[in-house]
Amino acid sequence: MSLPYLPSIYANTFSEIADLAKLCEANRNQPQDLIALSSAYRRFAIIGYFLSCSLNSLSENFLRSVQVYFELFQVAQTPKLVLSEAYALFDSLAAKDFKSAEKLAKRLSSLSFNADREYVEDYTYFTFLLAYLLDRDNEEVLMQKLAGFESVLEEGSSRYDYCAALIDRDADRVSEALCDLAQNHREKYIYLAEQGAVKEEEWVANGQFFVEGVALKVLAENAGINIVEKNIPGIPLDTQSILFVALSPNSWLSPS
Repeated sequence: MSLPYLPSIYANTFSEIADLAKLCEANRNQPQDLIALSSAYRRFAIIGYFLSCSLNSLSENFLRSVQVYFELFQVAQTPKLVLSEAYALFDSLAAKDFKSAEKLAKRLSSLSFNADREYVEDYTYFTFLLAYLLDRDNEEVLMQKLAGFESVLEEGSSRYDYCAALIDRDADRVSEALCDLAQNHREKYIYLAEQGAVKEEEWVANGQFFVEGVALKVLAENAGINIVEKNIPGIPLDTQSILFVALSPNSWLSPS
């Protein structure tokens, strides 16, 4: 991607992260600061990747987002987290940190549905993913979660199609569902941009790079499913070459 304002957005996001990290230290990790910092690291990872094409930097900053999210569980007054807003789960998978993904899944699996802040179809989708991460060989449990997901749907769902194909290990259907998800994601951000309802940095990052899609592709490939389609919007082909990068525990306190 070549956009003249990318370096400026990158620099601004760097400053935002530095300020939020200082706030977290000064305010003893207030939940709202941690959630904002996790989101900022996600944007920083993507924008940095567009500037440098560095997969290591992309992976490292995704993992900083994950580290920040884990800090939420250490807060004395733990906030009521919303399962379908736990985007750090996708960050960990996109960075191929399966250990952190499973650890997150264990922490998140106790969360109940929050009717005030999430849709039931989003919640049941995430509960399926958690079950898959924790016990993917237990077909009975997975089918129960899939049935629960299907029961709340009022229309077709590419997320449901992906989950069903994942259980069946059907590469063609997994690829088709990923393509549909990616296209829907792109169309959503195009619409938001046209309506002036999305900030420039969000459009450049999340509108152009589909983290959830990268994560789902990694999850399928880790199960031995070969993704047939290579040209999927928002899922750069070279992300298949991401390697897990180990970070020191407090790396989230300073961007790089």
